[in-house]
Amino acid sequence: MPLGEIGAISHKMFCQRVGHLFNADPADIEKISEAYLRGPYDGAEKLLADLKDADVKVACLTNTNDHHWSLMTDPNNPASALLALADFRIASHLAGLRKPDEKIFGHVEQVCGAEAGSILFFDDILDNIAAAETSGWQAMQVVERMDPVGLVRRELVARGVLKA
Repeated sequence: MPLGEIGAISHKMFCQRVGHLFNADPADIEKISEAYLRGPYDGAEKLLADLKDADVKVACLTNTNDHHWSLMTDPNNPASALLALADFRIASHLAGLRKPDEKIFGHVEQVCGAEAGSILFFDDILDNIAAAETSGWQAMQVVERMDPVGLVRRELVARGVLKA
């Protein structure tokens, strides 16, 4: 289990441990870690704005660490505008739990005040989808090689959440 993603170790400790494993300078591991994050997908901000206009509650549940979270929430990072559109932001390192641990799905329900069956969950990892479904959530896998935002939008339209 990635200890940084449940807040058990700091990002600095992660870089030191990985550096030791690969005989690399922890500063280089830090740079690689920063390059790992991608920018928002085209159309993501519009989709979230449309959900907000439709009065649909949106939560972001992410497996992340303290360093990536600080980068994503930095006002100079385009991801921060997307996160601001979410009604709930649940980061694994702050919750002390990560997907696919089924406990995190119960945590999200509690934070959001939502019933399991009312939650529609999108994720790229099949283990996370399976755990969400086991928890009673509706879930759909979204893989990057597709048009992820378009796929989510089409699914929301098909379910009557958004209008075409």
